[in-house]
Amino acid sequence: MSFLSLAGFGWVILNLLQPGKMQALSACPFRAVTGIPCPACNSTHSVVKIIQLNWIGAWFDNPLGFVLTAGLFVFPVWILFDTVRAKSTFYEWYLATEQFVRRRWVAIPLIAIVVANWLWSIHKFTH
Repeated sequence: MSFLSLAGFGWVILNLLQPGKMQALSACPFRAVTGIPCPACNSTHSVVKIIQLNWIGAWFDNPLGFVLTAGLFVFPVWILFDTVRAKSTFYEWYLATEQFVRRRWVAIPLIAIVVANWLWSIHKFTH
């Protein structure tokens, strides 16, 4: 998880430093193969806009960017805290969250939200 957080920070920093060049570079293999955006497309742009305090633009790019930004800043600190204290609270939280999300009454609305966001993203892309 720490590596993924570092990779995410690196990608966001590259987008902040070279916004014009990075927009032409797509890291989405789904979009490259199908020509349509995946549910996470434009998440990087959304995170960059959140960091720049452009919350409306971030929401329009991809609302999932708000969840990703929260994780990008909270998870590494939490993991570091656990490492220093020789605890596993992050891992325990992860396991509990995974069990919670597997419940049908939680999973179905979450899937519906992701599908709705995806359809909206496809609509934006095609119009």
